[in-house]
Amino acid sequence: MNNPQQVQRAVAIGAALLLVLGAAPSLYQAWRVHTVVSQNIEARGGQAAWNGLQAVRFTGTLDLGHAKVAPFRLEQARPSQSCFSYEFQGGEVIQCTTEALGWKQAAFTGDPAPQRIQGEELREASAGADPRGLLIDYGERGHDLHFDGAVDLEGRPAWKLTVTLPQGAVRTVYLDQETGLELQVSSQRRLLGKELRVDTVYSDWAETEGLLFPRRQASRTEGDEAWHALEIQTLQVNPPLDAARFSPPPGLAGAGT
Repeated sequence: MNNPQQVQRAVAIGAALLLVLGAAPSLYQAWRVHTVVSQNIEARGGQAAWNGLQAVRFTGTLDLGHAKVAPFRLEQARPSQSCFSYEFQGGEVIQCTTEALGWKQAAFTGDPAPQRIQGEELREASAGADPRGLLIDYGERGHDLHFDGAVDLEGRPAWKLTVTLPQGAVRTVYLDQETGLELQVSSQRRLLGKELRVDTVYSDWAETEGLLFPRRQASRTEGDEAWHALEIQTLQVNPPLDAARFSPPPGLAGAGT
């Protein structure tokens, strides 16, 4: 190949092929993520139905361990607002987060004043605040998804995804290959000074106003043999929520920052 034009053409073709080959893994990643997430969204009611979701309210029971079961209430609103409360030792335990602020109150500790949640605790609490879950509208919400391939999860063929949220929290999501629904979400949490794995298994999926939600979530922390279940008994889609529910309580240190 002595013709200079032929040489230049060959070099250009070679460079183009290298670019294509270099882009192939990322293109495959994007395609696989889109495919499995689309299956999940369709299984849970479809994108149009989820576009209409602004808020949810759940009530039910929470297994606290040691044969103690407490009633709970969870309210969530877009974007990333959440308040979770339950009864314990004759008082209320409450934890609320917004996109930038979180607080908690627990009368049983002997200090009823609201305490600000900060740092890693706020990051982890905020990760589950949005009523859409982790996958729906992931791109516009700044969630980075990586497709990790097919795995066997307790005998169930599953797709594995790693989800990194904007504030740095990381979740591993397992989707049922057949239904597209979440089987399990796992994370690493710092608890009692140790990095421990926390697994949450989702089941009893049922439809409310065209949207599918799991009615049971069972969680287990590494080192604990027992699973602790959250059972949903009532579920409301787009209930009227008082904005004050998510507002910082009077006396919260740094609430205006």
